[in-house]
Formats: sequence, structure tokens, C-alpha cells
Amino acid sequence: MAGNRAGATVHIRAAIAIERSVFGDEHDRVLANFPMLPDLLEVQEQFEEANAAHTEIIAAFSKRYGPDHWQTVDQRIATEDCVRRGQLSSEDRARLREATTASGKVNALCDAGQFSEALKRATFVVERRRELIGEKNSTYALSLAKLAIVHTMLGNFATADSLYEQSLVIEKETLGERHPEYAQTLSNLAVQCDELGQYLRAESLYEKAVGINLKAFGSKSAAYGASLNNLAVHSDRLGDFEKAETLYLEAIETYRQTLGDASPETLTATSNFCRHLLARGELTCAEPLILNLIDQRRTVLGDNHPQYAESLNLLGLLFEAKHEFARAAEQFQKALAFLKQVYGEQNPGWRSACKSDPLREIDRRVNRTHRIGP
Repeated sequence: MAGNRAGATVHIRAAIAIERSVFGDEHDRVLANFPMLPDLLEVQEQFEEANAAHTEIIAAFSKRYGPDHWQTVDQRIATEDCVRRGQLSSEDRARLREATTASGKVNALCDAGQFSEALKRATFVVERRRELIGEKNSTYALSLAKLAIVHTMLGNFATADSLYEQSLVIEKETLGERHPEYAQTLSNLAVQCDELGQYLRAESLYEKAVGINLKAFGSKSAAYGASLNNLAVHSDRLGDFEKAETLYLEAIETYRQTLGDASPETLTATSNFCRHLLARGELTCAEPLILNLIDQRRTVLGDNHPQYAESLNLLGLLFEAKHEFARAAEQFQKALAFLKQVYGEQNPGWRSACKSDPLREIDRRVNRTHRIGP
């Protein structure tokens, strides 16, 4: 293994040298490949050589983008982190890698509805990184933000709010207020504020995130699309439907151009737009979108994914709006059955689905309809 890495280092160093001589240090290809070299050197614990390479990379990024650009900031932080890891013992570096592995599993656990296990992993990551790299570190800040997301999903909103605020303070200091990661944490906090009815606070956070991502990535980027989608959902909640529709359509088109028609992000924005259409009574427009959404999510995510169940729920809402209550109940029952299978009855995700069970409202409306008359 060590021999393979050493050989790979020789090849990458030679390839980068050729690219720099042909294209120059500021070329996209050089800037994309050059950071691979210090990463590979660090794996071999050649920290002095890795730091020397980092120094050259910072100079190249600074020349291309400027010293305060977020990509230059990322390279500067990568250098600082490399220095810090080099000061750790081999055992502590291994322990730090354990935290990185655990962090990578948190999102998948949340997607699978395993929030208790996700909370354990995310808490472990925060504690381990606090111990080994300290609190004044952007990676530690991102760990706090990830832990906050899990607490939000569990309904622990006060704890999540505190974690988000801690993360933002550190990110502002280490990354700066123009960094996309700072925008992401603002957006995540805004989502929670929306859920709690703190709409003015949420809107301010969303708009800041939109501005940061637009400046960082431009209008044709997935990050900008995400910001638009979040602001659209917020505008819907406030009843600003024209603004919401404009934002939804722009978000969907941005996602399509950057990620493709069938990406999970495109489908999520489409799902939100369908809800918007249903709320406005535009059933003819919503129906083909919902049917296509179900097919695409089944193909892309599988029929045991929570977002597939959410699509069935949308179809139920469509049938409800058309007063086809039996067909609506059938779709709601299917959706709940899938969620029960995915989450399990003791899981917060399942309990949340049951609390908002539209079947109860359907039953109430059907019964009320039968009682019309003297």
C-alpha cells in the first residue's frame, strides 16, 4: 500500500508539473488537481512536503481569485488543518479519522430515519473534534451545525438553535460571512425558524443565504438553486404566492441545468412546487407533475425511501382536492405504510408522520359530508 501511494505521488507530482508549465498556475485544471498532492503526501505523513505544496496552492488561488475569496480561504484553512494534524500523534490522527468516518454516516442515517443513531454519531464527532482540533476551527463548527440538524429532526429546537448560533460565530470568524458553508448554516437555521413560526427571522436568514450563494457560485449553481427553493417555501408560508411561484420555477430550472432532471434536488423542488399548486387549487397543472414525480422518485430513490412516500401523500392531497376521498385515503395509507416500514413505529420520523396523518382529516370531511341536510 505504501509503495502504491509513493508511486502515485510521483505520478501526480509529475502531472501537475506538466500542467503548470503548459497552462500556468491559475488554470482551472491546475487548481482542480494541485490540492490532490498535499492530501496524498499527508496520508504518507510527509507533513513538511505537504505544507510546502499547500503554500504554493494558496499563492495560485490567491492570484486567481484574490486573497479573500472563499476558495482561497478554503486552501488557507486546509494548510492550517494540515499543520495541526501534523502536530498530533499517530494515534490521535487515527482517532480524528474515526470522527471523519462517523461524520460521513450521519446524513445517511438521517435519510433512513435512524435519528437516534445519527444523534450518537454526530455527538461523538463534535466531542472528538473538540478534543483534538479545538473549538476555533471551521471543521468543528460544521460538526456543530450537523449536530443541530439532527436535533431539529428530533424536535429539540432550543438545543438546535444554540448549536446553530455557536456554529455561525465560529464560521464567521474562520470562514467569513461570504463563504458558502456560512450560507448553508444560515439556511438550515432559517428552516428551523420557519417551523417555529419565526418568519421575520427566517426571511432575513434565507435572503442572506441567497445573496452569498449568488455571489459565490453565480446563478447557474446547485447551491443557488437550493437557496431559491428554501426562500420559495418560506414565501408560500407567508402567502406571497406570486413570489413563491417565481422562485420555485427558477429553482427547478437551476437544478435541471446543473444537476439534471431526475436529481433528488430537482425532484424536491418540484415536489414543493406541486404543493404550491395544490394549495392554490391549480389541480390540472399539478396532476401530471405529481404522477411524473412518483415515477421518477421510484426510479431514482426506490419505493422504500421517505421521499417516495411523500410523493404518494401528494397524490392523496390531489385526490382530496378533487373530492375523491376513497382514492385519497388509499394513497395516504400507502404513504404511511411505507413510512412505517422505513422508520419503525418508535422512531420520531414515524411519530411525526402520524401526528400529521391526513387520514384523520379525510375521515372528518367524509363524515361531515354524510351529515349534510336536515
